Amino acid sequence: MRLGALLLAALAVLVLVLAPGPADGRTVGRCELKKALGDAFHLYVSPRFKDYLLAKVISCLERISHLNTSLVRVFSQESENEEDDYSEDDDERPHMYFGLHGVFQLRDNFHCQSGVRTSRNYCQKDCSDFANDDITDDIICFVRSETWRQIFYISCGYEQGIQYILSQCGE
Repeated sequence: MRLGALLLAALAVLVLVLAPGPADGRTVGRCELKKALGDAFHLYVSPRFKDYLLAKVISCLERISHLNTSLVRVFSQESENEEDDYSEDDDERPHMYFGLHGVFQLRDNFHCQSGVRTSRNYCQKDCSDFANDDITDDIICFVRSETWRQIFYISCGYEQGIQYILSQCGE
């Protein structure tokens, strides 16, 4: 078995051990998320654009995380650096690992510190803080880091349907 595959397996076991169990997470309701995000967006988004943005963000989050607060996903990708001189079967080929955490799938190389890799740790949080049932710190990080702006470049589909559903939430 290749060294890279062993490292990936070890990382997956580490994430499974450290990740919160089902009792530590929950599925966030659309209306709860609309209210919490809407309150957080008040400084960043004009009121006339806020409902569209909320519909777009929530529809994308439903597809990405299913609004599951405990979702942690780990990905691996072999380095494609042309300067590296590795043979096809070389066990020393570097791998890039990254994890996505919580409802907003915040990255462990930018938003938080996972303990598995180096991170900018923009939000000054441990990644496990984004995989529990309290979404307050997740929302603060998502909004302040302006990660929500990346949603504009993602086509998630049914924003109009979500916009109608969110209109039923009330204020």
